[in-house]
Amino acid sequence: MIAGLDSSFAVPTNAQLAQAKAAGVGLWAGYLPEAGVAHGWSQSDFDRVKAAGLATLAFCSGQADPLTAKRNGEAWGVRICLDVERTIRADGPWVQPWLDASGAGLYGNLPVHGGRTAAFHLLADYPASGDPKMTWLGVRPPAPCGWQWEGTHDEFGASVDRGWYDDWFLGGSSLQLTHSMKRALIRLAYPAFLLRKVETGAKDPFSQLDFWANAISDDGSNVDEILTQIEDSAEGQQWQYGGDVHSSDQPNSPANRIKHLEAIGGVATGKVPSHRHVPGDVEP
Repeated sequence: MIAGLDSSFAVPTNAQLAQAKAAGVGLWAGYLPEAGVAHGWSQSDFDRVKAAGLATLAFCSGQADPLTAKRNGEAWGVRICLDVERTIRADGPWVQPWLDASGAGLYGNLPVHGGRTAAFHLLADYPASGDPKMTWLGVRPPAPCGWQWEGTHDEFGASVDRGWYDDWFLGGSSLQLTHSMKRALIRLAYPAFLLRKVETGAKDPFSQLDFWANAISDDGSNVDEILTQIEDSAEGQQWQYGGDVHSSDQPNSPANRIKHLEAIGGVATGKVPSHRHVPGDVEP
């Protein structure tokens, strides 16, 4: 998962790109110069972003011809992303044919992405709670994702938006996790961090298994972040710091941890036969 910025009028200088990279930013996106775009970048602007060691992409307008946008993106060596918003071109039945013709990614609020197929999906949603530390909200589309979670603000002397992006945007990943693989990871995480099985079906009205599985990106780039959230949950903290681990009277003691794992079928223990060596014995 990488931090990314995007801007329109504020085309970053080389100094700003260097500052952003030093601060951990891995992507800076701009706009193709097309009808409906407030301020488009030049090819050299995108080239400077790449030369600074950052990934980039180009937002494009629904007012533009999709084949022209595709040709420009290919010629400039940048991924293109259709920006669907009222100030450029409002959502409508034109979107999917435009995506099909251009091979572009899709940017917009959550309803814009429903039922749509795109090269990648960028969500525009600004939670009041702040940084979500995730690349999507809810059930992920079956494609690389990004989440623009903070709107216009100043960073590095430029007016930008900020988001999280899957590692795929750095150049792609051959790893693709299926939903079954994601569920398996969560099934392993629960006994490891919470000392219990994850509930499913009628026992789990909030669908913990699918909630966490859907939060994992298809390229696996945020697995550590998702499992850390489970580990650091209130329930996980109870098991990690629930008492004196050296006392068998405490729920968090090694002895009681083993008993709990035995109770949920996670481990079976028993006595190990003793043996001794006598002269002449040789280890096999």
